[in-house]
Amino acid sequence: MIQCRELPSQVRQNYEAINLDQSIANEYKIARGENNIERRVGHGVVVVKPTTHTLFYAITSAVACAIAAGNTFVVECEKNAVDDLLASLFQPLDWELYALVQGPMSDQDMLFTALIIDQTGITEAPNAVRPLPNLRSVTVIDRTADVEKAAQHILSAHLAFSGRSPHAPDLIIINEWVKDKFIDTMARESLNKGCDMHSSHADAKHTAWKKAVSEAESKGEASLIRKEGLNLVDIHQRPEYLVAYHYAEPAAGKFLSQQINSHWSFVNHIPAQLLGNHTR
Repeated sequence: MIQCRELPSQVRQNYEAINLDQSIANEYKIARGENNIERRVGHGVVVVKPTTHTLFYAITSAVACAIAAGNTFVVECEKNAVDDLLASLFQPLDWELYALVQGPMSDQDMLFTALIIDQTGITEAPNAVRPLPNLRSVTVIDRTADVEKAAQHILSAHLAFSGRSPHAPDLIIINEWVKDKFIDTMARESLNKGCDMHSSHADAKHTAWKKAVSEAESKGEASLIRKEGLNLVDIHQRPEYLVAYHYAEPAAGKFLSQQINSHWSFVNHIPAQLLGNHTR
């Protein structure tokens, strides 16, 4: 539902950014003896390697940006229901504007010259746009926070999209004053929803997660808290984060957002739109 709701907004945003009159005026600046320092041209061909998370939105949002920037595009498809919709979805477009290919592209000349939108993060090519590498999302809970609200938001974020969202918080930093209350609230809420917090991320990551926690515990870098199906890890690192969600009074939230290094910061909420985003 979120994918279908966000797609028109993404297309509208790209469409409204196009100013045809201004583009024509800029094109003839040189002919009028003016500098054209705003000149921008499309890359030519954009190859989209989509991620499986929110696949429909992952493909269509990338394609919308590619078209708006003046490019043709190629989408690498797999045999699934979403890919079966693409031929019908793109049918109104000129047939020379796009191509749908099954599996990874093998045309090396095309891959060498095209701009590759690699949402999987696998491609090493210098002409590829890739997600941020394995950055974590953190939630900070201050002593001034509404603990009940924070626990409900965090749990809902982990349950959304079957726990596959790269923006769901996977690290929680809690003020000691509210630590026990938060743990009790999370345990109660998880039981009420009939879920086990350790399964909130993809199963393939769970073994690696347990190994990392075990190694950190053995080195004294972390401790694992287990309570009624709830797993929390107390760590002692201060790295760069993908997203930081701060639960506190506004003044404290402002301070925390300045002190914790992250690409995005939100105070007292976790946007559903961000959870549906497919890239880091």
